[in-house]
Amino acid sequence: DSLPYNSYECGFDGGDCLPAEFAPTSSPSESPKPSPIPSTSASPSMSVIPSPIPSSIPSSPPTLSQSPSVSPSISTEPSISSMPTTSTAVVTFELLTDGYPEDTSWLVIDNDKDGVIVQSGPGDGDTYDGGSLYSFTWTLDQCTSYTFMINDLNGDGFEGIGYAELTSTSSKVQQTLGRIDGDFGSESSI
Repeated sequence: DSLPYNSYECGFDGGDCLPAEFAPTSSPSESPKPSPIPSTSASPSMSVIPSPIPSSIPSSPPTLSQSPSVSPSISTEPSISSMPTTSTAVVTFELLTDGYPEDTSWLVIDNDKDGVIVQSGPGDGDTYDGGSLYSFTWTLDQCTSYTFMINDLNGDGFEGIGYAELTSTSSKVQQTLGRIDGDFGSESSI
């Protein structure tokens, strides 16, 4: 049910109207009168309106060109991208587990995307080893708000040893984003 032309670009209403080249030249109340003298033509006529009577002459099949139709072009003007570029930051998370590592879990939330979790640990069914240092590195979008959250199932944070620290490295300068250690209860965030 689609039209063979774009009614907006061509200025047609797309309903009962036809493009100007196909519109009748006489008013609807007049009937065109056939000429008493037959006409002849040196070449066959072409119409884009389908004929209601099938032709007995088959049409030629389409042909394919094996060579490109256009040479490459070189622009002297620089192109400008309309897409913004996204700057990123390398963020490292270090986790030194305490004597009860099975209590520890953490996540990174993208606050700009309604709290979507972008990183988390440990994996499903996994636990950390006690007194072990783990390091995770991510590339995150700058100018995006993230929250790092660490949880302790027993509600006593890190007992004795243990910490969670986030650092960011940009332009060869390392910056501490935050550190959580000691008895932080059941949850703490940076």
